[in-house]
Amino acid sequence: MAEKQYTAFIKRLNALKQSAKSNHAWGMSRRDFLHMAGIGATAIAISKFVPKVRAQSPKTIIVIGAGASGIAAANELHYAGHSVIVLEARDRIGGRVWTDTRLDNTPLDLGASWIHGITGNPIWNLAQEYGITTRPTDYDDTLLYTPTGDEADSDTIDNLLDELLSAIDTLRQDLDTDTSLRDIVNQAINELDIADATRTALEAALMVSIENEYGNSLEGLSAYYWDESDEFDGVDVVFPNGYGEVFAKLAEGLDIRLNQVVTEIKYTADAGVTLITANERFSADKVILTVPLGVLKRDTIAFSPPLPQNKQTAINRLAMGALNKVYLLFNTVFWDEEAQFFDINDARVGFVDWINFYPLTNKPILMAFYSGREQSRLEALSEDAIIAEALGVLGDLFDGVSESFVRGIATRWGQDPFAYGSYSSYGVGSEPSDREALAESLGGVLYFAGEATRIDHPGTVHGAVWSGWAVAETILGE
Repeated sequence: MAEKQYTAFIKRLNALKQSAKSNHAWGMSRRDFLHMAGIGATAIAISKFVPKVRAQSPKTIIVIGAGASGIAAANELHYAGHSVIVLEARDRIGGRVWTDTRLDNTPLDLGASWIHGITGNPIWNLAQEYGITTRPTDYDDTLLYTPTGDEADSDTIDNLLDELLSAIDTLRQDLDTDTSLRDIVNQAINELDIADATRTALEAALMVSIENEYGNSLEGLSAYYWDESDEFDGVDVVFPNGYGEVFAKLAEGLDIRLNQVVTEIKYTADAGVTLITANERFSADKVILTVPLGVLKRDTIAFSPPLPQNKQTAINRLAMGALNKVYLLFNTVFWDEEAQFFDINDARVGFVDWINFYPLTNKPILMAFYSGREQSRLEALSEDAIIAEALGVLGDLFDGVSESFVRGIATRWGQDPFAYGSYSSYGVGSEPSDREALAESLGGVLYFAGEATRIDHPGTVHGAVWSGWAVAETILGE
């Protein structure tokens, strides 16, 4: 979650999360209750840095998926003495954490990039334990441009966004049934009587601060639960050498078998679990399933017996969107080489959210996000066509773009057959209890982990890691 945010948006959003949400007609969420009871979700989450529990009766445990949650769970169980095998469908580990070096041998993250808030964050703790280099991010270091390359005043839009968020919070308190965030955004905009020219700039801000934050469109997000998550304090940091370093370290010593696509899972409380792949059949006492929500939504894995109705309903109701990136390598820097970010204040431009990688890599690299309302349209294009459109947007801002372009990379996470998206979000009609249902184990033999199972930190790498550790600790306690 939260690849980049408006400062005003975050300050306002944090304030709204402490508002009278629990008094809404929707009722108090479990997370609200835990906070009021003094045992917030962070307190009950499992910490990596606690004494190891040794397995009293070593078992054969198979983890499906070598992403963040799968590696975290496997690491904990392996070093506790269980026989652990990790089956990974891809030809690499990491899942939606993917560090790529195709652009001038420079490590660039095509999936997750940031540690969002280092205070108490388990990924930060891992980075410190492993001695992995990080660099802080300064969101205030952002330039705002018009589509023709003139600098624009961000204060007006920030203030308007603040008003809009306040109006949204008021409107959703009166909802009897959930609707899309777009519906109440439109209602709030109409009540604020915003001029058309200003609205295009405000919509661009919504693309950056909400759609790129939650990996979903305003139309696809729940009006009530769209922002239901916790956050860490402290700065956000990135990895100059790539996020993949964290999980390469955490995966050391594990039995990870690549190119193993699980197609069927048979489970019973008495007989354990049988897994069927294209090439092999595996048996285990227990299995931890960590595939992304997008894969579960596509029914590419057959379950015998079928999943319980409450779990299937949760899979159907929760949303899986995609936050994509376009990296562009040039042979010279023709933009402001100091500013870390720049945005474009017009939603009619497909790419409004840009990051300058020159300060991080010392190479002329820019990256643009696309998500939300632009995802389906752009993902339907070829990689070359996506790159060409991004270059066209840049060409309207700066001179010398086409002459200095060297090579680009564009992601299409929504089409990835082992993810079908970047991370989960609250679709219209979904609610936190869906994440609880998704996390429930079956028969004491089949367990579920991944960012989509977390109420406190969904849509994040640290949420995924916590989910893996939590399942591992559950198994160790049985």
